Amino acid sequence: MGNYSRVLLLTVVLLSVVQLVVAIAVDPYDVFGVVRFTKKNFEPNTRYLKVEYLLTQPRFDAYIFGSSRTMYYAAAAADRASGERYRFFNFGVSLENGFGIRRKLEWLIRQKRIQKALIGLDFDIQSVPTDPLDLLRQDHPLVSGDSALGFYGKYLLFQPRIIALFVAENLDSRKAYGFETWDRGNDNGPQALYPIGRPFDPERLYAVSAGALALDIARSNRKPPRPVAASGLEEYGRSVALLDAAGVARVLVVPPFSLEKFRSYDIDAYLSWLAETVRVGGRVWDFAGVNSVTADGRNFGDPVHFLKPVGDMVLRRVLDPNPTGLPADFGVLLTSQNLAARLVQLRAQHRKLQLQDQPKSVTTPSSRS
Repeated sequence: MGNYSRVLLLTVVLLSVVQLVVAIAVDPYDVFGVVRFTKKNFEPNTRYLKVEYLLTQPRFDAYIFGSSRTMYYAAAAADRASGERYRFFNFGVSLENGFGIRRKLEWLIRQKRIQKALIGLDFDIQSVPTDPLDLLRQDHPLVSGDSALGFYGKYLLFQPRIIALFVAENLDSRKAYGFETWDRGNDNGPQALYPIGRPFDPERLYAVSAGALALDIARSNRKPPRPVAASGLEEYGRSVALLDAAGVARVLVVPPFSLEKFRSYDIDAYLSWLAETVRVGGRVWDFAGVNSVTADGRNFGDPVHFLKPVGDMVLRRVLDPNPTGLPADFGVLLTSQNLAARLVQLRAQHRKLQLQDQPKSVTTPSSRS
């Protein structure tokens, strides 16, 4: 029995070591960066990788925050629209919520590395809860304030299905790249955060092990990070207060929704949300509703995302003091003075869309009598 127990224990230890080596070497989410090789067709952890890039690139002083919609606001276009007064970095990430935006702002303000913020406001996903086991959407420990060792430990979890999928996708020579690269929205960023100059990087191995432990020890006496608020709107209010207290210029933008998406919203809930964003933010650019851009389905890649040329027009409207060549009905700067009229207009537009969506009734002889 003793020999059997020792063999079983040795087997478990060996399998665990193999699991750790495979997780670090394959690294499907690009968080370790210890073993370097070309990767394709697998979505990277944008939240983590953009922070890692910013740690080595201190030249940015303006940032774009929000969900995957904001990834169509190109940083280079923002630079041009602002007259090159700022150097923008697109910090947009998939399924970003109000909590994530607030934490990224806190980190940048602590680093004194932000002078202007453009925040994309999403009615439909602003309050999406954070899943601690969604490995594609984990904030960098420097941003979250959570344990660095705990962060990297999540990516060592046993996940044979993900490893198998990653290997199969990378071996498929018929595909070029099935997902957007980690630096989406940043035209001049590198395609790979970790250069493939050498196949093994001991500095990265230290950073994700002993370096992570040192970071946790150094932060052990700090107060715990501020917890998530009850709603996305409350987090939005926290973000506005942070920016104002730090003297950071801000631009708040409701994106152009496709008419299909706009029609699907509960209009009472949507208008209540919009009114609150204006009450808290004071000035909010609104590109939603029915206008010459949203009415043209060719401006959208899918019901959720507009295309880059539309994003360029939004940036010119909100950042260029004298934009030309833009549709007159695209973009309304909402304040307390014109909010009521805008809410009436949006309700009427939504009602019209709803009526258009209804099947037309058929008149019969009996119904005419």
